[in-house]
Amino acid sequence: KAAEFFKQSIACLESNSLLGIADVFRQQNQLDSAIATIQKVTDLASNCDDILSISKGLLSLGEIKQEQGSLREAYNLLVRGKEYADKSNSKGMQKEATRELYKTSKLLGNYKAAIGYLESFNAISDSLHNQENTRAGKRKAETGGRQKIT
Repeated sequence: KAAEFFKQSIACLESNSLLGIADVFRQQNQLDSAIATIQKVTDLASNCDDILSISKGLLSLGEIKQEQGSLREAYNLLVRGKEYADKSNSKGMQKEATRELYKTSKLLGNYKAAIGYLESFNAISDSLHNQENTRAGKRKAETGGRQKIT
């Protein structure tokens, strides 16, 4: 049982490393290599129930398909990526998903959906901003308003 857990842990670590490699492929415009690497990420992440990496992988694939002009495929990947982002409760991933869904919906000419995604994006952005302000306020209260000088 411990060996199985260890193998799963290694697979999860590998999926995170591969996401970085896929980004390098994207930056170098080697999109086929990026796609193959991201598909490996989603496979590995599925095996270890890493919903955040699955979401990242699907969103990355959707972005690439959008760049390639495969808008319907991009939209479907992005919807799946948003579903995983919602499951993970990661506001950052939800924000990224709604931003990309907004862009893709607009490119598809589905302006009603695009506006809905833009509204969701703005609500999530506001929520993240409010969370950061709350954390900053708590830090300031804990330090009595004094800033630490380093």
